[in-house]
Amino acid sequence: MNPKGRELGRARLGESETSRLRRSLFATSATTHAEALKATAQAFGKQCAVRSICTFTSSERGGNQVAVIEDSGDAFETREMVRIAETCGEGFVVFVKPNRRRVDPSTKSFKICLLTPGGGCHRTMLESMAIASLFDLVDRRPPDLPLLTEGSKVRIRAESIVEQVWQVEVSTEIDDLGCFWIEAPCPRIISQAPEMEVCEALNVNMLAIQTDLPIQVVECAARHLLVPVRSRRVIGDLDPHWELICEVCKLLHCEDFHVFSLDPSAGGHVHTRNFNPMHRMEEEAASASANAALVAYLHVNRILPIESNERIMCEQGYSCGLRSKPSKVFVKLQLEAGKSSSLIGVDAPGVTQQNSMSGDATGEAVTKERQMMKGSRYISNQMDETRFNLPDDYYQEQARRAIELQIKIEAAKRAGKVYKEEDKEPTAPAMLPPPLALPAPISSCWIGGTCVKFQRQEYKVKY
Repeated sequence: MNPKGRELGRARLGESETSRLRRSLFATSATTHAEALKATAQAFGKQCAVRSICTFTSSERGGNQVAVIEDSGDAFETREMVRIAETCGEGFVVFVKPNRRRVDPSTKSFKICLLTPGGGCHRTMLESMAIASLFDLVDRRPPDLPLLTEGSKVRIRAESIVEQVWQVEVSTEIDDLGCFWIEAPCPRIISQAPEMEVCEALNVNMLAIQTDLPIQVVECAARHLLVPVRSRRVIGDLDPHWELICEVCKLLHCEDFHVFSLDPSAGGHVHTRNFNPMHRMEEEAASASANAALVAYLHVNRILPIESNERIMCEQGYSCGLRSKPSKVFVKLQLEAGKSSSLIGVDAPGVTQQNSMSGDATGEAVTKERQMMKGSRYISNQMDETRFNLPDDYYQEQARRAIELQIKIEAAKRAGKVYKEEDKEPTAPAMLPPPLALPAPISSCWIGGTCVKFQRQEYKVKY
């Protein structure tokens, strides 16, 4: 377009290009924003095709809704991509481009640019956008981008181009069942959180919190505050104070509240709900990195028996605002038994030293000690003998000694004396119980989910 056309477009907008780029859906009224978009479309008169995809769900009414736009020839400039993102109705917008960097020819790779209607994109939003772009490439198979099928492994270079500018490369793969997986940073427990402040922010009393589980900040791509509650009914009835949530997040240097319960409703392992007012969204239907942090939390604190590469399903979005958006986020941890690693951050006050060590336990061996303390099926005489390495006639010998001691006490009483047992040095060292089953360290973490097309599969937008 010639310079006169651009100047005409700016004049019709009545503001400079820089201030227009900073305009946000969250900072202006709907009328003013609609007028600006209409004037922009008249001035430039271009269109592009947008495909709407729902991630982490098998229903078009659930999950995160992502707008995917193909840009095989790098035709869009930064300001044009920002303008398109403001026009789209989805909460996440991703532009799929070929990767121009030198890479191994045998490695499939492409590039994605991440945006939101408000401009910038946070690192925690990467998983939804990357999975949506993978699904779009598998479904459409464009000629200028890598051909993806089931079993493909892909490298994605993701970048946010406005406001929070960042860039990262991640590994992804597609399994035989059509589930899309993306590798996430290894989670780490950072610190313990105060219970009273968390209860005030969530507008609940202490009876709603499951007090035998800790409230901790766990880092996985970002820092998430994990709050255990007693049931999914408590999760559905939550009406939090958004200002207090922001204050607690700033105090603990975390991004959001991730509330969970070990009371699933749709065949999963945990039922969750995420509050994220720090990033201009009160609640997210599917929080990938927060659920990855939660699964690591359950493993490190020996709450769920998790095997290496076991698929853990986290339910979310069933109480999302006025309309439920049921989502299912899959997480699998790769555990390396015997590897020396610290699962706890160095600046983790309030975290017990017992949980700061790593061992080689996986699966039911991790939760055996917790089950024994609760008096479950693990407690029995046979279990005690095995655990303490007791001889076969241990209990008979103890009964015989008790009878002999009672006879000596009665004989001394008849003689008018007080029986006092002689102190004898132990002939054998005391037999101590074995140490607690410490959880195996996490070598890698993968987040997965399925995608479906939205009802309005493809539409045109002007920019």
